[in-house]
Amino acid sequence: MGKGLLAKAPSVIAFGEPPQTVGLGTGDEFEKGLVAALLRGGHSILIDNINDRILRSNTPCSTLSERPAFLRIMGLGKLGPVNSTALISVTGCALSIGRDLVRRTIMSDLDAKIEDPEQREFQGDFLADIAARRLELLQYVFTILRWARQNPAALKRGKPLGSYGQWCAWVRDPLLTLGCPDPVVRLAELKVKDPDRINVVSVFEAWFRHHFDNWITANSLNYEVQQLLLHGRKHSRQRINNEVRNLVGTRIANYMLQEKKSDTSKWAAAEFRLIKTDSPRAREGVYDQPDEAAATSEAAASAEAAVAEAEDDADGRQFHREPKPAQECPEHQPLPPDALNAEGRLAVWRNAFAPLKAEIEPCPGWRSDEWARVHACCKQFLAGPAAFAAARNGWSALDLFAVHKAAGVAVRDCVGALTGNATNGFVAGAGADGALQFANGTKVRQRPLDPNLCIPIWSFRAPTTAPR
Repeated sequence: MGKGLLAKAPSVIAFGEPPQTVGLGTGDEFEKGLVAALLRGGHSILIDNINDRILRSNTPCSTLSERPAFLRIMGLGKLGPVNSTALISVTGCALSIGRDLVRRTIMSDLDAKIEDPEQREFQGDFLADIAARRLELLQYVFTILRWARQNPAALKRGKPLGSYGQWCAWVRDPLLTLGCPDPVVRLAELKVKDPDRINVVSVFEAWFRHHFDNWITANSLNYEVQQLLLHGRKHSRQRINNEVRNLVGTRIANYMLQEKKSDTSKWAAAEFRLIKTDSPRAREGVYDQPDEAAATSEAAASAEAAVAEAEDDADGRQFHREPKPAQECPEHQPLPPDALNAEGRLAVWRNAFAPLKAEIEPCPGWRSDEWARVHACCKQFLAGPAAFAAARNGWSALDLFAVHKAAGVAVRDCVGALTGNATNGFVAGAGADGALQFANGTKVRQRPLDPNLCIPIWSFRAPTTAPR
């Protein structure tokens, strides 16, 4: 059974016909197509094959929780009201949900456990069988709904969900009473996997590690924090300032960013500070005082110790989760022997790579403009969370940055995963399966390199060994 068939089943049961299936592009084209589909009307919409993407869109956020929602009609330059009650289904492989769309989404993961799921055989016709049993299935649905409306006191109440109170009372709570899991609980899992939230937590953790809760201007932030804010883009003071302002007031992982503007000059640079909302200073109301003192050395030392204590569990400390047992969570399976030195190894990589310049080729063998692209990719990688994940999963400096000790990158068998990356784009992630995922979808795994022939790119022509 394919994901598309499963997505069509609710529409067949509820309305007796499949949903309106649309294929949308990316970026602005996705928004335009979705607006057109919503303005056209209909009981359900299926957006098919959104593969290897992070789905972020303000349009479904508005239409799923607001009635009426006003959408811009393309070509007419005016807004049209939409009172949409349509069920919007999305299917895709390697699909992630981002930003505010997370709390409006119920995620269902399918794993066929075979390489070619389309070759499986089933008895009967899935949708035809559902259509034949539609009256029977509707009878079950209305029986549950009627019983719930007649016995509200008997319902087991789940966690509240803003903008969906009626759905929780009429749909979720009756199913919860019958023993079904609460989909609202799983929203926490989706938030943990949301790449946008992970990036914000990475920024905040680096910020607090370098600056604690002191006031600081955006352009005075540590280099590591600035690189995380830039997401691999070209350095710009205005861009950094804009990224910081967009995060003001954000609460996540027990952090909150605050802004302070000058009372004497409107041209003076604003200052920002990151506070820990669960810290003793927050509980004592220190941050609520108009003239509170800067963080004391004792508070700074305490915060530094807390950060150091959690260094060996980056994912856990990001969202202050309790770790799952190893048998339930693959990422908590036994780690490489030197995994606990990941933070130190990452610091070595960053410090060693920092002197290399994009305009100066550090070794021979590059084609035109290759080194500039590789340099940008390496900088983005070292500034982001994927670098820590790679270090934690056993990648070494040679695995990532190796070149031949005499011929540079001309000997392709001696080139590391990043020094050999001139076409794959930025690193999108480092998985627990030991592979680097690049922006174009390419996966690169560790491969044995001869340490007698290879050295890290920053050690070219220097008698040094690969830092571990």
